[in-house]
Amino acid sequence: MPRRLLSCAFAAMTILVLPARDAAACFCGGLATPCASLWGRDRAPVLFEGTVQSIETRVLDEVMDVGGTSRVRQREMREVRFRDVRPLLGRRVTTVLTGTGGGDCGYARFVVGERFVVHGTDERVGLTTGTCSFTAPVAEAREILDYVAGLSAPSAGARIDGTVVLAKREHIGLPSISTTPLPGVTLQLEGPARGSAVSDAQGRYSFAPLPAGRYEVTIVTDRDDLVKAGPLRQSVELAHVHACATPYAEFFANGTVTGTVVDVDGRPVSAAQVSLRAADIEGQEYYEYDTTSTDADGRYRFQSLGEGRYAVGVNLERGMRTTSPWMPAMATDERGAPAVVTLAHAALVEVAPIVVRAPASAMVTGRLVRADGQPVANARVRATSAGERYRQFGDGVDATTGDDGRFSFALGAGAAYRIGTWLDTGSAEMDAVVVDGMHVTLVLTPRR
Repeated sequence: MPRRLLSCAFAAMTILVLPARDAAACFCGGLATPCASLWGRDRAPVLFEGTVQSIETRVLDEVMDVGGTSRVRQREMREVRFRDVRPLLGRRVTTVLTGTGGGDCGYARFVVGERFVVHGTDERVGLTTGTCSFTAPVAEAREILDYVAGLSAPSAGARIDGTVVLAKREHIGLPSISTTPLPGVTLQLEGPARGSAVSDAQGRYSFAPLPAGRYEVTIVTDRDDLVKAGPLRQSVELAHVHACATPYAEFFANGTVTGTVVDVDGRPVSAAQVSLRAADIEGQEYYEYDTTSTDADGRYRFQSLGEGRYAVGVNLERGMRTTSPWMPAMATDERGAPAVVTLAHAALVEVAPIVVRAPASAMVTGRLVRADGQPVANARVRATSAGERYRQFGDGVDATTGDDGRFSFALGAGAAYRIGTWLDTGSAEMDAVVVDGMHVTLVLTPRR
């Protein structure tokens, strides 16, 4: 039976209930099968086959609970009506709601006159379906149809088939995208049935056959080289004797990078923003950072790191800010070159002190004009401190143009900034490393 990649980034040991299909901007993640998807919620499943009769756009008032306060937001959805409906599971329905596709996780493949198997979920707005469901044209729905056809046959019992993995965050700050099986992890099962299992060479374990009911799965390990992502104990609901669960447990290696930040006189610097990223980013269009702040003694600590090569510095990610007013600076080696931290599995590395300095003040003047050279008066211009390669931006300093379009800032000498204006009528921006006495000209590009 094919398995689908499903969502639940770090929600370890939970039942994953939604299969991924056509998930362009909608991330579905995890592993799921029909037996997990249909019975993984506390509501009865709804599954039917029908021919699309009509598709209409509706704007719904959706009530949301925000901090104990009910708020209403408008949500555009598509209402899909069906004819010649054949119920497969649950109550009989002829209408389903879905998003418009893409980032809202809506199912965008409905076509009037074509026949579909629809996997619905009861939500506040009504019965809904989406990208992360088993909804599909009938010709592509053999997996779910075969499963439903088998529900009338006797069942040996429900199952829990899980996987335990060691995850490595290839891009610091993002969900893990690289995993290896983790064998030898003991799991205990409590509930209508009890038992224990040990993950095999592929990181897999199984509890079967089981009566329906609620179970607790607990990971038992005393390994200090691993850090569990998520709780060690999780609930698993098997609502039907044909149900299954596919828990997914992630561990990270217990690697640690630590060090201090000091000023040019060797005194510890508190509240400095320290960034850690992969060292080898050449050619990568996108990379991320882990960030932390130094304590009163100027110390910082990054944990749960896998083996690899890392770079560490202050204000690398977003540049200077009010709370961390230091020039971006990296840890350096004995030659003064940027240091690369090579971390073995579960190792602890102390990095050489990162030396930071506050920049001298630099006066920057400028003029904002239209394409024809005419000044733009009374416009806000902002200079925003930039991180590495101008990819991320921190605090900004604002100025307002005069009648002649002129403006001025007091900025940090030698620091990188993005200087620009973003108006309803147009925009202009430039990236620059500031020197005292710099003058810039911004030419407004009209919006189209």
